[in-house]
Amino acid sequence: MIRARAWSDDHNVDVAFDATPYFQQASILDILHLASCGWSRDYPADAVAMYMADQPASDGQEGHPGLHGLFQYLEIIAKDPMKKDCRGFECEIDRQDVLDWVGIHRPQLSQAIGHVEERGTSPEEALRTLPKKRFRVQLARTETRRLETLLDAVDAGHAQIEALDRAGDMDFTTGTSGEPEYIVEMTEALGSNDDDRAASASGTERNTP
Repeated sequence: MIRARAWSDDHNVDVAFDATPYFQQASILDILHLASCGWSRDYPADAVAMYMADQPASDGQEGHPGLHGLFQYLEIIAKDPMKKDCRGFECEIDRQDVLDWVGIHRPQLSQAIGHVEERGTSPEEALRTLPKKRFRVQLARTETRRLETLLDAVDAGHAQIEALDRAGDMDFTTGTSGEPEYIVEMTEALGSNDDDRAASASGTERNTP
């Protein structure tokens, strides 16, 4: 468990939570930026609480109820002029819990974290000090083309269904094209065991400039 706390600036709401799911999906730079801000009271720490607020709770509820309550409270006091100086929140992650977790699950980061904390190295510079591996990355390029057509339907929903049914027979070469998108479908470390392989990363995409 990686213990964490988030509280409103007026300390009326204080929530303890397990931040482990955040670190399981965090990038190297996410973790190094947390180290850079001392694991608390800055935007990288705030991002942990905001991410965890949307994660399913242990009882199966959607979102973490305590963190949801915190952010709902902040929405309420945002309209209160008496609270104008305390409308935000702070988040703090237990440093030792993170270091213990990193030592087990992402040991290659331990030295980089030390550079950030002890030497004041920037997260980006610390990242460059890490040993590199060669990866095979599979990319897909998707093209967006738009075409307008006229058809008969009962209502708008029916029209959408009819359009989808007929899309395969339409000539999209006459339509307008949008910017292509690039999607990472698979990343695999070469010459490594299964533990070094990253799962499919669908949803990682970028538009071309």
